[in-house]
Amino acid sequence: MSILFNYNMEKLKEIARNRKIRGFSRLKKEELVNKIEESLLDEDFAYEFFKKIDKIEFDTFKKSIATNNKICDKLIFASDLEDYGYIYVTEDKDVIVDNNIKNIFEKIQTNQFKKDRQRYQLINDYCDAAINLYGICSINKIIEIINEQNNINVTKEEMEYFLSSTFLDIECENGYFYESRIPILQNSDLFYQNIKFLFESQSSKPYYVPAKEEFLKYKDLFYFEKNKEYNNLHKYIYKKTCNKNLTDMICTKIHQNCSDQMSLQKTFDDLEEFNVLFDSDEDAQIFIDMIVKLSNNTRLKSNRGHTPLEISKLKSNLTSQTHKKIGRNDLCPCGSGKKYKKCCGK
Repeated sequence: MSILFNYNMEKLKEIARNRKIRGFSRLKKEELVNKIEESLLDEDFAYEFFKKIDKIEFDTFKKSIATNNKICDKLIFASDLEDYGYIYVTEDKDVIVDNNIKNIFEKIQTNQFKKDRQRYQLINDYCDAAINLYGICSINKIIEIINEQNNINVTKEEMEYFLSSTFLDIECENGYFYESRIPILQNSDLFYQNIKFLFESQSSKPYYVPAKEEFLKYKDLFYFEKNKEYNNLHKYIYKKTCNKNLTDMICTKIHQNCSDQMSLQKTFDDLEEFNVLFDSDEDAQIFIDMIVKLSNNTRLKSNRGHTPLEISKLKSNLTSQTHKKIGRNDLCPCGSGKKYKKCCGK
């Protein structure tokens, strides 16, 4: 008997929906299991699916195959593998793979597949990093960044296919893409209002584009640049806590407040919750000065990854350069890549 029979109808329908099986809602359980099993033997579908899944899931699947259907790993995340029927997860969160699926997987492991997967994952990493760094990114800009940093030729058509097929929560609108996962405790209206506000606040600001190694660090949702201002704050807080883990937690929270452009009072409230106290008014002023410096040197999505200090310098340079009579057909000195007449010279 197929292991799929262990799932209830709700889970089977979810798998059928993901696999785009027609008329699944009208099928009885045995019919539905048969349709899913038939779909799981589709090599083209498997090729595209395994090309797209992330490294953690891909490696988990390979481990499951290597152990010959024995309990091999624990899944602690929402699994696309399970949601598409390629693995069965027991109540104890152990992974089991059907032999027919193993055979399909081994069959698609060609050199071409490995090249296709590597290319797809590279695009995936860049788009993930762009969302975390910019919030909203131009499709043309991410193509430009990928091609310049990797000496490859990702086309507009290839990027549009990626954005429409990726497992990332991405939405596209008017040549831009952004994460479409609505945060907990936030309704959809407020979410899209915030997206609109972010887009307007970015205006015609240039993109901050670090070197490849640094750029791709931003694919980690929790990564941020620990500059000298952050390190100075860390030393200051550590003297008060004498606890590195607690200091890391406090400074990460403060950095997040700066990144979200929260009020200084919010940071003071957070310090109070952590029971961090000031010895004097002078001590509190030292802390305030540190927060101001950190805020001015924190990368903001509203600045397309630039810090407030960098944007201020860019504007200053733009002001000085405009006195040199920029031609209307010259590139705009703001760094947008547009002609001056179509950008700041409007």
